[in-house]
This record gives sequence, structure tokens and C-alpha cells, in this order.
Amino acid sequence: MSALSGEDLHAVESHLQCAMAWAFPADVKHVGLAVSGGGDSMAMLDLYRRFAPDKKVLISVVTVDHGLRPEAAGEARLVADYCAHHGISHHIAQWDGTQAKGNLMAAAREARYRLITQWARAQDIPCVALAHTADDQAETVLMAMARGSGVDGLAAMTTHSQKHGITFIRPLLKVARADLRRYLTAHGLTWAEDPSNDNPAFERVRMRRALPVLENLGLTVDALGQVAHAAQMAASLVAQKTAEDARRVVRFDRSDLLIETRPRPPIHPETERRIMLAALAYIGKSVKQPRTHQLARMDHGLAINGIHVLAGCVITEEDTGLRITREVGAIDQIGRPNEMWDNRWTLLSDQAGEVRALGEAGLAQCPDWRSQGLPRRSLLAHPGLWRGQELIAAPTVGMACGTCAELTLGADHFFSTALSH
Repeated sequence: MSALSGEDLHAVESHLQCAMAWAFPADVKHVGLAVSGGGDSMAMLDLYRRFAPDKKVLISVVTVDHGLRPEAAGEARLVADYCAHHGISHHIAQWDGTQAKGNLMAAAREARYRLITQWARAQDIPCVALAHTADDQAETVLMAMARGSGVDGLAAMTTHSQKHGITFIRPLLKVARADLRRYLTAHGLTWAEDPSNDNPAFERVRMRRALPVLENLGLTVDALGQVAHAAQMAASLVAQKTAEDARRVVRFDRSDLLIETRPRPPIHPETERRIMLAALAYIGKSVKQPRTHQLARMDHGLAINGIHVLAGCVITEEDTGLRITREVGAIDQIGRPNEMWDNRWTLLSDQAGEVRALGEAGLAQCPDWRSQGLPRRSLLAHPGLWRGQELIAAPTVGMACGTCAELTLGADHFFSTALSH
């Protein structure tokens, strides 16, 4: 990479300064930075260090070591040394990636977000900055195009997003990776190069290698970024319409979600599809959306049998539409009283025991379950307080015994949060 003239360096730094202008959200006085030691994140760290004092904002840094490469420990030390030199708090979060199953990249990404959010909550940090660049955005759009994605996939990465209760921002999303390297070189800063970034076994690397060829056809990094922006606007509009339609056709029957399937006036098939996906994710707790062919199979199953199991849910036809219930067979969690169970319920009790699904064995010990007015298959997935094989309490089926069951994430959560994902 050629050296920058003084004029060119001024232009690059002016561009970076504009990019950082909104990198400090209003009223946020403590920002977290996710820094791997690579060029993009090291440039972001140095930029934040320069601008944070003017904004009167404290910055703290976290590095996730996935345990997948021997070089990772050295990269974490690189970040630690920089932070120590400049008096910045730094934490290394460890994850044993060698135990991951399935899609390694997806597992590593989810682990990274989980560890970062755990760290941020422990430090009372409301917002964390990520160093994704315009090049990352272009690569993401290309991967979405290769998969035949709709507007949600083409929208790629947004400048602001929410995950696990933490706001993530990407201040460099319109900055070219090459400009960040020029900035680092001009300031004599050190960074690490991840060898996996040159491994064509990864889809992102293949897209990165294709970009120079595509640029000759007009598919530049900037053009692909414009595609992402246009898709984000369209996705936002569709999400707004989906939320409006959902408030018209969705209602709750305690733990179950009911969807009216023949509303007047009718709703658009796309918002209908999105409402169903949101409902399945909310009830079934699945992070993986059912594919189109699985939804088609669900429609066929409902047409033939009036019932279908999908994504941790039981979907049944009723007179006015569909009832979506938690599938008891998909619950494998054993919890404790006064803690959230199955990501939705909290069983409040002073008694000791295990919180498990009622199932057939529990419902058999609750002779008054019919008086609750919910279908049997719904109640099977409700929480019970167990001591061995003995059911001590089941407040949702008339066996309170000094306990109380709260639906921690109810209708308000669905309409305000679940639909937005």
C-alpha cells in the first residue's frame, strides 16, 4: 500500500472524523469497544481514544479469544498492550471454539455476541462499537445475493442494532478498509492479520476476492453499500406494516398466541408470513427461522390434519384462525424457582425444587386442569415445581400451593420486540 501524502492523509482523517461524529450516542457516557487486534478494530480503538476525551466519554475494551487459532492469544496481548499504554480498561473473554458443533463460523459469531453482551452488562455499558467497514458490508450483500435473499438479507448490517439487550453500533460502516490501513500506517500503529481472512474455504473470503472483478462491472463497494441502504429502507417499511397488521390479527390467550387467518380487510401475504415467523420464534424460542419449504409443509399439514409441529411449536387450527402453543417435547430445561425458565416463565416460590414442564405426568396430578380453559396440549408445556417425580405446585392449572407463575415475556414483549426481529 502506497504511502499517503500530507494532503491525502488530511482527506482520510477528515473522512474518519466525520464517521466518528455519531460514534458517541447522546447521553451515553461509557462506550464499549470490541477489538480483535485486526486492522479495522485497532483503527477504531485509536480513533475512539482520540475523540473520547472531547466527548467526555469513558471507553472500555473487550477482546474475544475463540481458542481456534494459536495466534489469537498474541492478538489479544497486542490489544492489551495498547490499552495498558493508554490507560484503557481491557478484558479478554475466552471461548472454547474447539467444542463447537455444526456451523463453526455461526457458532463463533453467536458466542462472540454472547460474551460481549455479558461483559457489557457486568460493566454497566449500554452500547458497544463494532469495527465493520464498507468492505464488510459489500461482502455481506454479495453473500445475501448468492443465497437469493429478500430485502432482509440484502439489508445486511445496520449502523445500529440490538442484541441481548445491548445496543451495537458500527461507526465505520461507510469507511473503506484501505483507508483504515492507511490511517494505521501513517500513525505507526501495529495490527495483526488473521490468516483465515485469506482462506477461500470461507464464503466471505471468496466474496472478498470477487470484489475487484465485480468493480469492473460497476458493482463497487460503494454501489453494494447503496443496495444495502435501499434494502434497509424497504425492510423498515415492511416491518412497520407488519407491526400494524399484527396488532389487528394477533391476540394472546395467556401463554398461547392466536392468529386470525381470515381478517377483513385481509392482510398482505408477506406481512402474514412475517407475523407467523415472529410468532414461531416467540413461542418456540428458536433462533433459526423456518425455511420456505417448511412453512409450505406446515400449511399442508394444517390443511390435512388441522395440526402441525414446527420450530418448537404446536400449531392448531381453530374456528377463527391458528393457535400457536409451546411444544412440550422441545423443552429440555430444568430450572429453579424465582429464575426465568424456558426464556419466558418465572415460577415464584419459597419452596425448594426443580422447575420442569408439566407434561403428561404432571397434568395427571392436576385434576382441575380443565377449569383453566386452555387446551390440554398448551398446559403440557406450562411450568411445574417438582421434587423428584412428585409435583409440588402448578399454579397455572389450579395447584398453586403458595407459588405464582408469571409470564415474564408476554404480549407487550411480542409487539414491542419480537416483531422487530
